[in-house]
Amino acid sequence: MKEMFYRSIQTDLRKKLRKSMNLSERILWESLRISRLDGFKFRRQAGIGRYIADFYCFQAHLVVEIDGSSHDSVEAKEYDKIRNVFMEDLGLRVLRVSDRDVLTNLPSVLAAIRHLLSKPPPHLEEGESKGVESPHSNFNAPPKSRKSQICIFCTGM
Repeated sequence: MKEMFYRSIQTDLRKKLRKSMNLSERILWESLRISRLDGFKFRRQAGIGRYIADFYCFQAHLVVEIDGSSHDSVEAKEYDKIRNVFMEDLGLRVLRVSDRDVLTNLPSVLAAIRHLLSKPPPHLEEGESKGVESPHSNFNAPPKSRKSQICIFCTGM
């Protein structure tokens, strides 16, 4: 089986992307790094198949993507759609947030992430495995200090 996660061919590119993170990525990373968000560990610029995700929590099978203006074109939206389908076929959830939301409303972005972290991935809820499994396929609940939050992105508030 081909490498699916953290392909060695992408190592240099992932390092370059980590060194050149934009402002919104740096701000969100400060809230996610060192398991700061409810004890969940995130990786930045994580290789998943041929793609590199902005942030990936293997524990919760969650990918967080920050979309700037480069994602506004028709071509970029189609590419993002194909990429999302690929990741969802692996049993991953993908949360896309705008860089503007990260810069102006970080608490709401973190609430949206917490909302997804509080639930097991859909394929684990249903008791089935979907696609290629992550090398980190066990869902482990975070420490009990996690607080229940309402997600304004999911509730349409």
